[in-house]
Amino acid sequence: MTHRAAKFTVSYALLRAAADVADHWVQSDYCAQAKGATDKAPVTYKNEKTEIETTVGTNGGRRACAWHCITYTATQGLVLVAGSRAVGIRLNPAAVAGALALSGITHYIADRRVPGGVDPGELHLMQGRSWTSGPELREVYRLAA
Repeated sequence: MTHRAAKFTVSYALLRAAADVADHWVQSDYCAQAKGATDKAPVTYKNEKTEIETTVGTNGGRRACAWHCITYTATQGLVLVAGSRAVGIRLNPAAVAGALALSGITHYIADRRVPGGVDPGELHLMQGRSWTSGPELREVYRLAA
């Protein structure tokens, strides 16, 4: 399979599926809650197992968001490499690295941005709203909000 349109279609589908897995299954509860924390709007996280509460400010929010974006990008990379090999697609390693870097960086920017004082974690909750017709539009909404 060497047709560019087929490579794009398969790669896009794999990256979209991996993005949902990374955002909803791989991301820890702590990262989901703390990634948007700022000193002006700190987040208090309560560990469900230990019942210990931690207040997170800007530095902790940045670290939580960075860790989430690392796991997000790694998940996308693993799914893309494994999936493309499974269907017999050969991808350019430099292009894959560039695309994953762009994905991770833009995801960090989107998750750290706090539009109108809304916690970026709340933007993920908006993904499930029925007024968007599919995962692609929900992701576009999440990035644009």
